[in-house]
Amino acid sequence: MLALLKATIIALISASTALPTSTNPQTRSIAPNAQSCTAKSCGPIVHYKINIGIPYNEDSCDAVSNKLYSNGAEQVFSSYMCDQIEEGFTEVKFNYLMNKAGKINEAMGRAFPEVNGFNCPDY
Repeated sequence: MLALLKATIIALISASTALPTSTNPQTRSIAPNAQSCTAKSCGPIVHYKINIGIPYNEDSCDAVSNKLYSNGAEQVFSSYMCDQIEEGFTEVKFNYLMNKAGKINEAMGRAFPEVNGFNCPDY
């Protein structure tokens, strides 16, 4: 009886401390031709992460980088990464000035015209 009780307690503890799995489909993937943009403010600089449901293309990545760099913010445009993520789609990450979401959304729209608009938040 004691062994059964001990086994039950161990099973309950193991089940309650297991890491949760995501049930939100957007955290696992992005729909084709869709986008998801998140931003986190760190003082006057904002860290952006944009998942794009467009197949990875180095030319589009270069177009975004060139457009954002040429907007006069070369001193604060940093940590740019454009990589292929799951399903062959694209992820773009970078740091940029606050209050520039309009310029970011415009640059993203020009580089990825298949997406019907970008909605990166303004900080």
